[in-house]
Amino acid sequence: MYADVDFYRNTYYGSDASDTELKKWLSRASDDIDIATLHRIGNLSDFPEDVQTAIKKAACAQTENYIEAAGLPHYKFLKTFSRHSSR
Repeated sequence: MYADVDFYRNTYYGSDASDTELKKWLSRASDDIDIATLHRIGNLSDFPEDVQTAIKKAACAQTENYIEAAGLPHYKFLKTFSRHSSR
């Protein structure tokens, strides 16, 4: 995972969610970043500190999307997703 629960809560100041939920969504968000970057990131510590922070924040932002979507009824999530993906 690119960002951990501590970073999400204390640096990113993300939404309130349980540690279990956060770990699940942070892991998925990291997978999304790996897919989008064709697995080019590899070891986060190979990057300068500012780039590491940006990658961690991207994982947290994607986690926020997952948390928000988890609270929506399925039909509303699909409507929201299709509206954002058509841009």
